[in-house]
Amino acid sequence: MNKYLSVFFLFLIFPSIAFLQSDDLYRVTKKQLEEKQQRVNRLVKENYRLKNENATSRDRIDYLASQLDINEKKLASALQDFYTTSLLLKAREEEVSRFSAALTDYVATNQSLRYQNSLLTSTVSDLTSKITFLSTDIVQQNQRNENYQDDMEDDLDDKGKTSLYENAKSKAENKVSGGSSSRPDKAERRKRNYLSLGIGAGTNYSGIGLCLQSRIGGLSGIGFHVSGGVIPDEQILVGAGFKFFYYKGGFIDFSYNSNVKTLNPSSNSSDFKFTHYMSVSTGWDIYLSRRFGLKIAVGGYYIEETREVLPGGDFGFSYKF
Repeated sequence: MNKYLSVFFLFLIFPSIAFLQSDDLYRVTKKQLEEKQQRVNRLVKENYRLKNENATSRDRIDYLASQLDINEKKLASALQDFYTTSLLLKAREEEVSRFSAALTDYVATNQSLRYQNSLLTSTVSDLTSKITFLSTDIVQQNQRNENYQDDMEDDLDDKGKTSLYENAKSKAENKVSGGSSSRPDKAERRKRNYLSLGIGAGTNYSGIGLCLQSRIGGLSGIGFHVSGGVIPDEQILVGAGFKFFYYKGGFIDFSYNSNVKTLNPSSNSSDFKFTHYMSVSTGWDIYLSRRFGLKIAVGGYYIEETREVLPGGDFGFSYKF
């Protein structure tokens, strides 16, 4: 009889203990979800405020851009506010992504509480819908801001006010990051890393001809170029070279050119009897707008056949792709 009573009490006590532990886990999980829901609600309000500020900044920029020559300081302030809110929105987008990942983990945990999951499901669904809306809205807003930034950069570049764009964006990044920013500037990368085609005269153009040049790096960088040109009534030349950009557009160039065809073998000119020459020059790539620029360089070249060193240089026009 005692043995049957013991078995009966065991069957009665163990389910009660399991139920109490499951109930404790449910309460803890529900509390954590409520805290996450409050955080997401704050993010929604913050996003709505930032979106309104962003729209206000764009309106200010459009108005001030029409009076740029008179209101450069106000435009710089509006640009800074615009880029500040843009960077904050990007930060919110990353934060929402982290919350979405955390929410996925909570959903996996709650699968073990199926019999109590009806209350949690509504909370999770509400959080999911808000996070989805917030993520979509922020991504769309960031895309509009990037397009607007490109248009504004082009507009300021056409008006010769590129420094306003650069200064406003730099100040906004410093404000958001607390004085230091590791985020690469897309405009600066595009400005300093490019492929260009030039037409002109000099050692970089193999006489009078074309030069295809690339540049990679930051404030300092390297570049490579190939060229083909002609010395009228004398020779057709091809060449290649290497550039070291010591600061922005300033460079030191090393080139080698070779004669591929003599146009006038009977010429009595002694200046163009060589078939190979090497050159060293220094100069600057000056871009007057986003696409068009000048190349100016001075230096000298060495003629292998005559072992002469003569002064040389380059002058040409460039188009940046």
